[in-house]
Amino acid sequence: MNTLLIALFLILPFILSAISLLFKPIQRVLHFIALFCFYAAGICLLISVYHTNMSGMTFTTQIHHILLDPLFVIPAAYLGIYIPFLIITYFLLSKKK
Repeated sequence: MNTLLIALFLILPFILSAISLLFKPIQRVLHFIALFCFYAAGICLLISVYHTNMSGMTFTTQIHHILLDPLFVIPAAYLGIYIPFLIITYFLLSKKK
């Protein structure tokens, strides 16, 4: 399972780059999804820090429960694929010119 996840992390940005270079409207959709994921992850972090501060337990171990929240993990995982996609797309576009 770990091997599959690592392989997807390495291959998926190349696939997204190829698709976005072939179909330009898809690139805008991917950018919009990334923007939404950025705000969703930020809001989850904000709520988690707020609850930790309001409970009076400001230990560093209390904030680690955010890593188990799927509302944080899923957007962060997309951003982990999106950033290499942007880098690959940038290099492919610069070689095209």
